Amino acid sequence: MYSLILPFVRLSFFAINPQDLPASRGLLVFTLVSYGLVSVLIATPLSDFGTGIVQSMIELLLLTGFTLAALRLRNHPDRSAQTLTALAGTGALLSVILLPFLYLFAPAGDAAVSQELLVINFLVIIWLIAVYGHIFRHALSVNLMLGIMTALAYLVITTTIINRILSA
Repeated sequence: MYSLILPFVRLSFFAINPQDLPASRGLLVFTLVSYGLVSVLIATPLSDFGTGIVQSMIELLLLTGFTLAALRLRNHPDRSAQTLTALAGTGALLSVILLPFLYLFAPAGDAAVSQELLVINFLVIIWLIAVYGHIFRHALSVNLMLGIMTALAYLVITTTIINRILSA
């Protein structure tokens, strides 16, 4: 299991690039399923299980759709498996890091989210933007700033769509 996770740890610390991952359908499915399961676990303490599943499904659709569209716009559709594997794998890994803090500091009942949780969540999001920027930089063959802007655009679009759908 360690050998399966190690490339995503290395990718999260910018030690490798997404093209260093194998273009494996099995690994892609594994990372997408892992990302989906962790997304449910992340959403559940702040909502209910059903909402977590819906949010997870929306996230997976948006991650896939956004990535495929960006790669197609840059004429690199052949990089989709490795890019999606890298994004889903690192997204799941960074979310797993957030999980214990989320459950430790999650609000009970109608209580507000704690300051500690907000700070930790903010730090993980900054790290996620940097990692996703690194991945998009290589996948789209652009500079790091454009990769980070692409990652930020993805997160803003995803957050906006999920909030609109779930608040309706």
